Amino acid sequence: MKEKVFWIALIGFVWILQTYFGMKQMKKFNTELQELYKKGKVVIGKYKGSFYKGCIVVFLIDKNNRIECGKVMEGVTVFAPMKDFNKMNGLNLEEAKEVVEYLGLNHSRIKAIKSIFKDIRRSV
Repeated sequence: MKEKVFWIALIGFVWILQTYFGMKQMKKFNTELQELYKKGKVVIGKYKGSFYKGCIVVFLIDKNNRIECGKVMEGVTVFAPMKDFNKMNGLNLEEAKEVVEYLGLNHSRIKAIKSIFKDIRRSV
């Protein structure tokens, strides 16, 4: 009986810890996102990995839909930081759509970037 209580308490503690770190990660993400929103139009793509790492890609675009800067958050844990992602800077979104497969990106980044184009099609 004591062993069962121990495991239930441990699982509860780990769940609370994960929730806490997840909230901290989302706060950092939202802060970065707000900074980009202040500079202009932002598009976001996401890929939720089940057994692979997930990925969120954020692009700041100008009035001509040219990518000014990019950020990426990628990983399997709540400790994944937001990093600069400048590989596509200067490309128009239409150009980016054509070359995304040939940039040597990993699977999760390609899927996240492709989700941007699906969302843009739906909103037009």
